[in-house]
Amino acid sequence: MKKQIAWSVVLLAALVALLSLDVIARAVTLFFQESALMRRLAIEIGTTNPKSVLILVEAAFVGLLGAFTFFLGVFLGFIGPESREKTLRFFGGGTDSAVLVALFCVSGGIVAAVFQAAQPGTFAPIQAFVLGATWPSVVTRIMSGDGANLVSGSKLTDASPASIPSPAGKSASSAEVVI
Repeated sequence: MKKQIAWSVVLLAALVALLSLDVIARAVTLFFQESALMRRLAIEIGTTNPKSVLILVEAAFVGLLGAFTFFLGVFLGFIGPESREKTLRFFGGGTDSAVLVALFCVSGGIVAAVFQAAQPGTFAPIQAFVLGATWPSVVTRIMSGDGANLVSGSKLTDASPASIPSPAGKSASSAEVVI
């Protein structure tokens, strides 16, 4: 029971850190805005905007939190209680377990940062969190080639409005889009 309370406190601290991430990001941006080191790092990554580098770091941090939250959910029995013991077996039980959990979380952060790199100008925290939490299945799907079987959305975007199913008496071109 004490272990569960300790993990709950850690989760709460992680959520507070996630909520304060925007404040931290703004402070770091202001601090490094004129930094030569930040500009050099941005150039090395392939962007001329130092904010893009900060966004990648934020995505990695949020992905790390997502992976940790997934581990905590499994550990506490909220996620997959029927396979909890089998899943936790991969994290070891001895002194190496903390290292394995850390590697799992860091890997979630790396995957989130890689996906964020495709859109360096826009921070996508939900995407980073979900990718961090689900990175094993994402990596497995991509590495096995199953990702190639996904249907492209171009069939829908290239279709004429008349060929898109719509409610009786209405057409796709008369739809109201609320943003």
